[in-house]
Amino acid sequence: VLDVGGEDGAISDELLGALTVVSPNETELARITGMPTGNEAEIVQAAGCLFSHGIQTVLVKLGANGSLLMQGKDATPVQQAAVAVEKVVDTTGAGDCYTAAWAVGCLDGLSPQEAMAF
Repeated sequence: VLDVGGEDGAISDELLGALTVVSPNETELARITGMPTGNEAEIVQAAGCLFSHGIQTVLVKLGANGSLLMQGKDATPVQQAAVAVEKVVDTTGAGDCYTAAWAVGCLDGLSPQEAMAF
């Protein structure tokens, strides 16, 4: 599992070949694929290009819009709404925490879709 935070460009084919799951936010997805990610259709298309590198799952973090999970190029994307909070103090590390919680949920036996809400 790779949380893409901080990647400024494409990820090497060698690293992509060693991964099962990639978890970028929409901005990071645009940077690593060189494709636009301004709407859901563009996000799905950009995520889809990662599957040609052997990636099995792409979990895209969408901030206030929740997240989107793709498990294969032809799979129907699954969306998870963001959890509403009264007062946001700082979002630093929120995406990293979400990816980690998702991975823990999967390791604990939740389906990938259930882990999105974990």
